[in-house]
Amino acid sequence: MADEMVCVGSYDNAIEAELVLARLQAAELPAFLQGENTASTFAGINGMGARIRLYVNARYLKQVKDILAFLREERRLPSDWEQTVDFEEGVWLCPTCGDAVDESDLECRDCGTKRDLIREE
Repeated sequence: MADEMVCVGSYDNAIEAELVLARLQAAELPAFLQGENTASTFAGINGMGARIRLYVNARYLKQVKDILAFLREERRLPSDWEQTVDFEEGVWLCPTCGDAVDESDLECRDCGTKRDLIREE
């Protein structure tokens, strides 16, 4: 059970997946990607094709989650990001990656950020 690999995330963007993998490997945490070859066929087209999945050793799950949380915070948009964009009807903009998300979705399809992280005015 100690060497069990678990999926901790999925990505549409191969570059982002590779960067996250590199961060984990730099911390000497066992990790690998699956699906990067298939996903590259539809690169740049969100929602098309397979997603790239990130797997890590379950033994290091706490450390990995801490690093992933840090990376999400590192790429978070500034607190006034809403004032710099024009909103379309029926969508909300993800504060982490800036992706337009359907109003009925509770989390961003691209990065997984929960809608409840958005400040209500």
